[in-house]
Amino acid sequence: AGNYIKSSYVNLEDKFLISDNNRANYKILLENTLQLNKLSLDSKYIDSGFELTQKSKSGILTDLMIDAKIGENHLKMDSLLKEESLLDRRIRALELSLNNTIKTGTSLEIDSLENEISINTEKLYQIRTNIILESNQSIVLKNLLENNLTNNVRDRLQLNQVVIEYFLFEDLLYIIAIDKYSSNIYKQAISPYILNAVHEIVQYASKPLTKSSKIDHSDFMQDAIYLYNVLIKPLESFIQDKELIIIPDNLLYSLPFEILI
Repeated sequence: AGNYIKSSYVNLEDKFLISDNNRANYKILLENTLQLNKLSLDSKYIDSGFELTQKSKSGILTDLMIDAKIGENHLKMDSLLKEESLLDRRIRALELSLNNTIKTGTSLEIDSLENEISINTEKLYQIRTNIILESNQSIVLKNLLENNLTNNVRDRLQLNQVVIEYFLFEDLLYIIAIDKYSSNIYKQAISPYILNAVHEIVQYASKPLTKSSKIDHSDFMQDAIYLYNVLIKPLESFIQDKELIIIPDNLLYSLPFEILI
């Protein structure tokens, strides 16, 4: 049972893996967010910083999905508009033909044209109804895409939940934490030792429990305490008694946060 629990900590199957290609831009953005928040004491800058990072990181999948849906709606709309135009021209042609037939044609020909006009008019009405529906759907999707992501996150959070996102650079770690009603940003200087500590934690969690585990456990405790002090301790007052929803970064993707001490 112990081995099963340990192996589950380092299983990446259910963890959200995504990388970014603009680390330098992230660093500038986060530093500006931190300084603006310090100068103004206004958390709106943290919300804005979080919003901007999500647009090109973890939020990109949602945006792409909504973009794709909007694209589908545009294709449907184009098709409906073309069909509407063809039917409109068809009805006009039938009405012109009916006017001529009334003068020289038989009642049977007149009835046939009137019936065809009626059928096509009903089709046109249905197409225009669908155009209105598709247009409304596009507006809803566009508003969803443009809506404030931070508010969307807060709307889905329970009172006892906190979203924590890490941004790891060579010498610095930025942490953004958002709960139901507030947000905070933290900055931590880090050393290269963090690479070794994460590696050792993952190795320890991956090994089966044996008689020699006590020796490994001593090293594990040292690394776990170090990582806790770097990754969790700065947020202690903000996250106390709350469920943590963690978005890692870089090598932290492989870290089983659940076993930090």
